[in-house]
Amino acid sequence: GVYEIVIAPSNTSHFYMMLNGVVYSSRNRGTTWQPTAGWTAITTDANDKNRGMGNFMAVDPANEDILVVGTPANGAHFTLDGGATFNRIPSIPASRSPANGGYGNMLVAFDPTTTEAGSTHGIYVSSYGNGIYRTTTGPSGTWVSVPGAPTTHWRMICDQAGNLFLTDNISDGGGILHQYSAGSWRTPGHALIGNDAGAIAVHPSDSNRNLS
Repeated sequence: GVYEIVIAPSNTSHFYMMLNGVVYSSRNRGTTWQPTAGWTAITTDANDKNRGMGNFMAVDPANEDILVVGTPANGAHFTLDGGATFNRIPSIPASRSPANGGYGNMLVAFDPTTTEAGSTHGIYVSSYGNGIYRTTTGPSGTWVSVPGAPTTHWRMICDQAGNLFLTDNISDGGGILHQYSAGSWRTPGHALIGNDAGAIAVHPSDSNRNLS
């Protein structure tokens, strides 16, 4: 039933987990868990056809109490207080179902180059079938659609230099690798990778080294 689990970069003893539609928090590396008080249970299926997508949740790299959660059919939500309260992001539409069935879900990535005054202001949320949405003022700020973004997705991350990487879902489990940087999109390495990109990872200390 575990749909997603993430670790707070600023405090690696603090974990968040979505289990059977409930968001839990652990502040002792998973020894004990508590359901977050502000979350309303939703339907999730950890074994659905889109279980290879992600990440569905992300923690602010500078603030362990700020979490953004993408859900299968109920939109994107955030907390600023470690889960005591949650709010839905109304300007991001709920994801649409992909052609292979199930829910497309929402992927979340923080831009670590936008940290200021103890929190990270730049965040991306991908809504399947709709596109990618971005804020530069934190989760409670203004969200806008990113022009030219793919409308299907599989995996999404943002590297240390603020480059967003996305693999789309044109081949039912992966597709083209896209990069969004300085306001424009490109498809790095497409001649080599083609339409077979799935997951992507960036070296933790060198954003010029990545694998897909």
